[in-house]
Amino acid sequence: MKKISTLAFVIFIVTFLFSAVIFTPQPVKLGVTQAPIYFKPRLTQTTSTGCSPTQIKTEYGSRFLTNDIAFFKFSVWTAMIAPSSRPLTTKDKTETKMIKFPEEGIPVLMYHSISTIPGNTLGVPVKEFTEEMEWLHRQNYHSLSLEEFYQALANKTPVPDKPILLTFDDGYSDNYTKAWPILRQNGFKATFFVTTNSIGSGMMNWDQLGDLAREGNTIGSHTVHHLDLATLSYKQQENELNISKQELVNRLDISVQALCFPSGRYNKTTLELMSKLGYKLGFTTVPGKVHLGDDLLTLKRVRISGGMPLASFQKQFP
Repeated sequence: MKKISTLAFVIFIVTFLFSAVIFTPQPVKLGVTQAPIYFKPRLTQTTSTGCSPTQIKTEYGSRFLTNDIAFFKFSVWTAMIAPSSRPLTTKDKTETKMIKFPEEGIPVLMYHSISTIPGNTLGVPVKEFTEEMEWLHRQNYHSLSLEEFYQALANKTPVPDKPILLTFDDGYSDNYTKAWPILRQNGFKATFFVTTNSIGSGMMNWDQLGDLAREGNTIGSHTVHHLDLATLSYKQQENELNISKQELVNRLDISVQALCFPSGRYNKTTLELMSKLGYKLGFTTVPGKVHLGDDLLTLKRVRISGGMPLASFQKQFP
């Protein structure tokens, strides 16, 4: 008799839990169809879904989640749909092969605006940029942070297999509104060189730059006014390099280690001032890949122009 009672109790529990899953409320009632992608918990006590019962009741209304069973049903629903909603990412770090600095060099890609600019190849149309990033992702290229790139060059620190460095000059607003979503979708990070005097005036603003930095990207200096450094006096160059660096540090609470020369122009005075002011890396517009042993203050890059066929883009990589 006791065995029958125990069996009946087990059947009751299983049936109860099964019905809790089957009769899950429709996500539209909860108003959280986008929750698995964009939901960011603000409480420390979390469940496997990334949010706490208290938080969900507060944000989505207690009339739908009034007890533990309702929360259990919401958790099951979230767990089932979240994997299919995640963006593309690079392979897990534990699966990434680490290698020494490649003998063929590391490509440092140079972009400017991600937009269509008639008659101007500085603008790479969104469609072209999307195709380029998706191809790199499919080929298992790994984007480096500027710090990873520096450590590999200065200290021979191993890098992920098939490394690249993505850079953007000038600070166009479309770098944030167009390029960044595509980069993030493909699991890439980048370095953005900004001219501080232009921040906010049709270019990226401070909030956008701060968001990029928090998301693991790097912000570097492109001077204050985007002038030809080779034509400026010692003091003028010092102001361009120092003021831009300090403003980025103070406004964004970041470390600024790299300078990108406006239009690729610099001279001996520029290099002396870079060392004096704490710059570790300098980027030119001279075409080519970066190799171990190259001068850290005059690094080459690969210009990516608007209108470049995908086949030509692919030839830039080993």
